Amino acid sequence: IKGPAVITRIFCAEPNGLLRIFIDQNQEPLVSLPARDFFAGKLPPFQKPLVGNDPAGFSYFPIPAGQGARIIIAALPGDTSPYPFGKFWQAEWMELPKDYQLQSLSLPLSQRENQSLEKLKAFLAGLEKFEAPPGLSPRLFELDLAGEERSPFLFEIPGPAVIRKMRLELFPQNPARLSELLQESELRCYWDGEDNPSISAGLGDFFGNSLEQRSPPILLRRISNGGESLLPMPFAVSARCEIRNQNPVPGKARVELWLEPVPEPASPLRFHALEREQKLQPRPEKFNLSHEHDFQVLAAQGQGRYLGTILLVFNKYMLWWGEGDESFELDGRRDWVGTGTEDYFDGAYARFGKNLFAGALLENLFGKPHSGLTSAFRFHLLDPVWFSKSIRFSFEHGRTANDLDNCYRSVAYWYQTEPHLNLKTFQPGRMDLSKKTVIAEINRQTWEAIPRSQKLKLFLLWIFILAAVLFLLFFVIIRIWYRKAVR
Repeated sequence: IKGPAVITRIFCAEPNGLLRIFIDQNQEPLVSLPARDFFAGKLPPFQKPLVGNDPAGFSYFPIPAGQGARIIIAALPGDTSPYPFGKFWQAEWMELPKDYQLQSLSLPLSQRENQSLEKLKAFLAGLEKFEAPPGLSPRLFELDLAGEERSPFLFEIPGPAVIRKMRLELFPQNPARLSELLQESELRCYWDGEDNPSISAGLGDFFGNSLEQRSPPILLRRISNGGESLLPMPFAVSARCEIRNQNPVPGKARVELWLEPVPEPASPLRFHALEREQKLQPRPEKFNLSHEHDFQVLAAQGQGRYLGTILLVFNKYMLWWGEGDESFELDGRRDWVGTGTEDYFDGAYARFGKNLFAGALLENLFGKPHSGLTSAFRFHLLDPVWFSKSIRFSFEHGRTANDLDNCYRSVAYWYQTEPHLNLKTFQPGRMDLSKKTVIAEINRQTWEAIPRSQKLKLFLLWIFILAAVLFLLFFVIIRIWYRKAVR
């Protein structure tokens, strides 16, 4: 890694071997211990919550290197296992301008560095509590959902300010239709008088999960009738949000905003969120070099930072669907190609991570192992993805490149300069995610996957069983009739 740079993430699906990290031109490694011990937190300060090993090894501990760094994996002495170097390693780093003065990491940490680390841990713990910053009081806004496609603005407020916390609740006239309202209604928000919304996403999906209350441990949270967000939303002139009630379901909406007044936003970047959905077509390819047929999570132009992903997959096959790699194309360069969908979410071998920054939200809902609805989240909170001109982020869909025709839905969260591209807006008539539909589609696909010869055998078996049942029933009826006749 050429310096100056900061290593922001180290990942391994199956850690093994001796992990050695060299900083600058030093001949002695900063880190030198078995990879399993490193991810198990046996080397301070590389410990929870920034480092962990469930189910895969991950480290979000930032490692600055003023003149560059090297990461080396060596086999442990006497190790005769099939994979002495581990499997599926990933390293992420952020390159800085060549003239940037960056102090390299050294161990042990100084008193000041330890204090900064404790502040970071306290900040993350505060995010888990979903508490608004101290000193801010909520402002309440209410709106009648009159059953129209486009409702009046949920709120419209002048700036400059930063929305530090948002809590949105829905109260349909018929409580039985709450789930329907969460899945079918759309949240749109506009900053500084723009006509093109910066937020366009389903209400439930925006808060992490439209189907259940399970949600990420930080930044976004589903509550019984809505959700909460701690994602900062700065604006200079004005902020206005509306609910598009696509169904429509009459009722009320209530939102609480914790606003921080500021002289002016500290950055020209504005918060954005976009939901996309696609019924994908199989594109079997031995080598997927263009990523043209991937599921596209986001394509945007401007300068900014990608923050996070919610991915929902409706897999109708009785097999693992998540071997597809993620791909980031930043400023026209493909700087990032992953090693599998579950690896992107800090997981391994058909499992997802279990930490603050990545994990599962749904697993095989309404289905059997690997089939049904599966959803996961990832926040690039400590491993920021910056872009200067453009970003394109996508996932392959399948086992080998793009060989499965499943349904994908995503919500992308990012900050960027304005103006932004005209977002592909939320469309009514999305895929039906009801239990009945999901099970029926899985059963249909399972039947279609059975070879004709096997179907014929099953058909003959069913005929044989039916004939046996009819014969047994006939025998019982005759026996009963005979006994009555004899008496």
